[in-house]
Amino acid sequence: MDCQDAYHRIIMSLKSAAGELKESPDTSNYDVMVCTDQTTMVKNLIGKDTDVVSNTIMKYTGDE
Repeated sequence: MDCQDAYHRIIMSLKSAAGELKESPDTSNYDVMVCTDQTTMVKNLIGKDTDVVSNTIMKYTGDE
């Protein structure tokens, strides 16, 4: 459930960053940093799991 919430926050932050890029680059940059924090949280939650689903999620977060 925590991973699902993190992915939802990542999607929302990326959408927000894209919309704010021209008007408020600093706010857009903050939204991208939130994505990085959420991705790190996902890696920490599932990084030690070895099942197929966890390995697939790790590939999506860029840690292969």
